[in-house]
Amino acid sequence: MFHPFDGGMGTSFERISDVPEFQNWLQEIKLELQGIYDRTHDTFVWETINLCGKRLDGFTEKKYFIELVGKLQAIRKNIDRYYPDEKKSQNCHTYKEVLLV
Repeated sequence: MFHPFDGGMGTSFERISDVPEFQNWLQEIKLELQGIYDRTHDTFVWETINLCGKRLDGFTEKKYFIELVGKLQAIRKNIDRYYPDEKKSQNCHTYKEVLLV
């Protein structure tokens, strides 16, 4: 969803913050992460929430997005750390569905 944007004065960059679908996704991520943080007080999740709140200025949007995706993938990879009470059945892990990348 990144698209070119003319920043004026001869500068251009890729932007995503003006895409409604991105803003909706970002808000869903923040809400889910807040629920995890409220239960766990995990500092990594707190850092990820703060990254979601960074002011996107065009010049740094792609950098912050890449960092956010990396953090969300790390959380997903370790999801049982954040949802330890979920039941395990038939040798399969059953996790709460999380809207992570």
